[in-house]
Amino acid sequence: MDEISCLEEFLRGLINPEFLHNVLLEAEELASNVIFLRFNFRCSRGLVKEILVSVLYTFRTVVRTTVEVILAPDVQARDFILRVYPSLIGMGCGVDLSSEGIRVYKVYRCGSSLGRSFTEVVQEILSVFEESCEILFKGDYRLEILTSP
Repeated sequence: MDEISCLEEFLRGLINPEFLHNVLLEAEELASNVIFLRFNFRCSRGLVKEILVSVLYTFRTVVRTTVEVILAPDVQARDFILRVYPSLIGMGCGVDLSSEGIRVYKVYRCGSSLGRSFTEVVQEILSVFEESCEILFKGDYRLEILTSP
């Protein structure tokens, strides 16, 4: 399975493959190498601020896909340090903390999470926070050019 088909499979049920192909084509035409797909959501507890996917992309090749869940800073520190953080690290997630909130991310490479979809990865992350969300995609995306320092 090529990387683009793998990305389609990862995002199955949320993003129309034709729409995804058009976004990738636009990225190629504009020489953009990062694609951000922003998702709409309805969550049970209101901890989630943003859910997105960033795709590092070169001509017809998906280099890396990163699932990102941004949470409000309302999580209790003690619970986070003793229970949540070790669980996230054990799941292979990265965690960034700031005054604006908590960014939890997981890198997905084709073939690394066979059979797992974007929705399943997000729900797994959210389950650690005892949160669940309905996730929808309404066509919100942004293209950027990432340059080496």
